[in-house]
Parts: sequence; structure tokens; C-alpha cells
Amino acid sequence: MITWLDSRQTNGSWQWLSDYQRMAPAEAVSVGWLIQDDETVKVLVQSMVPDGDDVQTSGRKAIPSCCVKKIENLIETLPNCISAERPNLY
Repeated sequence: MITWLDSRQTNGSWQWLSDYQRMAPAEAVSVGWLIQDDETVKVLVQSMVPDGDDVQTSGRKAIPSCCVKKIENLIETLPNCISAERPNLY
């Protein structure tokens, strides 16, 4: 589970600068399998489907590492065809 800061915008309509109120980034929480973890980016996938000798993934999300506030490990159970030794999974 990754807690991270995301950009935020107003409703997109024209507004007077004099009506500006201070803004802050949104704090987001994302859950998934971490398939890339380096100094630049953390990539999560929401779903994995074993398919022969490979695995299909869906719902990839790239989170800039500089936006990450916290990473928490969750207990996971991987399908039998996926192992930590697989070179195409982090």
C-alpha cells in the first residue's frame, strides 16, 4: 500500500485571482503489486492473471518516487505460477 501526494485542480472554470484560496496536494492511497521500485518511480498493478509461462497485468499505475510518503507491505498470496525468481516481476 502506497500513500502518496497527487496533484489537485479546481473545477476548471475561470476564477478571479482575488478569490484564490491556498491549495494543497491530495493525499492518495493505492494498493497493488509493486512491479517496479526504484529511485524514480514506483509501479503498481491492480490485477494479475497467470497465462502459461507469463502473467498478464492490468491497472498499472506509475507513482513518482518523490511523491511517495509511505509504503506499507501487505500480506499477499501469489498464484502458484508466480514466484519471486521471475525476472519480469519486481
